[in-house]
Amino acid sequence: MAEKRANITEAVKLMRNAEEVDLVFLLDMTGSMSNFIAGANKSINIVLCLLRISSPELKLRFACVCYRDIGEETRRSISF
Repeated sequence: MAEKRANITEAVKLMRNAEEVDLVFLLDMTGSMSNFIAGANKSINIVLCLLRISSPELKLRFACVCYRDIGEETRRSISF
């Protein structure tokens, strides 16, 4: 967990020095990943909050691309 937080912090530092950032997250929403989706959502929210707080003037364009298996009927949601 400490390593993940350090990686997030480093990424935010790099983005903070930019004027504009295009940030895209790709999320595996297949059934086998269901135990990890909440953690990924939490990490994404941490990154977005850190960017908003540390660089309020930053022009941030954000996208999240989610995919799941063809024919998979279970729907999962994430929120930002």
